[in-house]
Amino acid sequence: MTLLKQIITSEFQLVLVNRILISAVITVVAVILQKLGKRAIKRGFERAKRSVSEQASKKLDTTRSIILGLFKYSILVIAIVLVFQTFKVDLSSILTLAGIGGIAVGIGAQSLIKDILNGTFIWFENQFSVGDMITVADRCGRVVDFNLRTTKLVDEAGELYIIPNSEIRVVKNSSKKKT
Repeated sequence: MTLLKQIITSEFQLVLVNRILISAVITVVAVILQKLGKRAIKRGFERAKRSVSEQASKKLDTTRSIILGLFKYSILVIAIVLVFQTFKVDLSSILTLAGIGGIAVGIGAQSLIKDILNGTFIWFENQFSVGDMITVADRCGRVVDFNLRTTKLVDEAGELYIIPNSEIRVVKNSSKKKT
């Protein structure tokens, strides 16, 4: 009986070590893909910016910021799913639980959804872009980063303001003059 326990324990340990190693490889590959993808996206947008106007260049910077965020989270989700599959975790039960819990989360995530919707409208309507000098929520500064959820401003003193897009009601864009 002791020999059987040793064999079972040894097999279990080998399987566990194997799954941990596979998970580590998945993580390393995800990090490498993220870095390579980020570099490729930035290069592609830099090439595109060479032949466009300053306003179009700002729009490209904003679009690049959004695509980088989507790319980062896509790689993260894929890596997590692969690690779960490596450990033979049944994702259908987790997704079912997430669906049931989604109602409660949805209520709590209303501001997140508002942030993303408002960010989408800001982007599509080209209200402002990375590099523009804007005034939002009594804060004036240069847009240093924009994604679908938040807008980051740096004022003249170098202070960073992170403003959820759902909080943006009125924008004064000093970089755009009506002609």
